[in-house]
Amino acid sequence: MEHRKHRNLPIEEARRECYFAPGQERAPTISEDFRAKQMQKNQAAIELLKSWRQGDAQEQRETLAYLKRALDEDRLSDRRRFP
Repeated sequence: MEHRKHRNLPIEEARRECYFAPGQERAPTISEDFRAKQMQKNQAAIELLKSWRQGDAQEQRETLAYLKRALDEDRLSDRRRFP
């Protein structure tokens, strides 16, 4: 049996060989659909990060100080995690 040498991955080759009748809309490919969904997720993550930056600076400093103290409490080691 002779094996064909593909320029692309076999699934990409198979996708390229699909033809549609003129005027018939083609369904989005898996990669196009995936890309669109991933872009929506990325945009949501960007918006979340932006909302975190807009917080009160004083409140953020106080929260950081509290977290450092809480993480240094009840340590098994005598060394502090945050100097």
